Amino acid sequence: MTQGNQELRIRTDGGPDELLAMLDWLDHDDALRGRVHPVSAPAGSGAMNGGVYEALGVALGAGGVASALADSLTAWVTHRRSHLKFTLTRSDGTHLEIDAARVDSPQVLQELRELLDPPAIEP
Repeated sequence: MTQGNQELRIRTDGGPDELLAMLDWLDHDDALRGRVHPVSAPAGSGAMNGGVYEALGVALGAGGVASALADSLTAWVTHRRSHLKFTLTRSDGTHLEIDAARVDSPQVLQELRELLDPPAIEP
């Protein structure tokens, strides 16, 4: 995402604990520190889950953030011992679903890079 400051949302099927584990992992990457934050579920959405984290928000922009995120997420998936699925969604709705049980690190890295830094559209 090279155009302006965009935010990417990351959701997991592992619940708030998995999100916090991912947040901790991403916060240890110098290029991502301060760019990743938990996103709470809206209060009153039919369940008593207000204040529970439903996603991570990642502020993307200049400075190689997309590349750092792709590298860090690929490493995180590779080191996971539990079965986990997660979805990354750009602000334009484009998304990528990753199943950590059936991950091919080079393929995931390529798909992440394509999602995070799509090719420029000619005017």
